[in-house]
Amino acid sequence: ETTGVVAFESNKIYTMVIDGDVTFSLPETVDTTCFNQIKVMVNYTSGTVDFGTTNYFNKTAPELGVGYYDVYFDYDNLMSGWVVGTISKGNE
Repeated sequence: ETTGVVAFESNKIYTMVIDGDVTFSLPETVDTTCFNQIKVMVNYTSGTVDFGTTNYFNKTAPELGVGYYDVYFDYDNLMSGWVVGTISKGNE
C-alpha cells in the first residue's frame, strides 16, 4: 500500500495500491537520445495523487476513481518534460 512520496526511475514498471495521498517524483535528468517511459500499474482506493508534472495527455489532468489503472509517464524531448496519462482497466 502506498502513501507519501514515490521516486521513480526511467524505463521501469511499478505496481502499487494507492490508499492515501501520494506525490510522484520523476527523474530530473534523462538520456534524451533514447525513449524514456515509466509505467505504473495502480489499484486506486483513495487519496489525492500529485503526478509530479503539469503536462498531460490530451491536456487534461487524470481523474482517478476507485479501480485499476495503467499510468504512463513519457519524457517529451520537445517539451523538455514528463507527460502523464492514465488508462482505466476496471473497478475492484
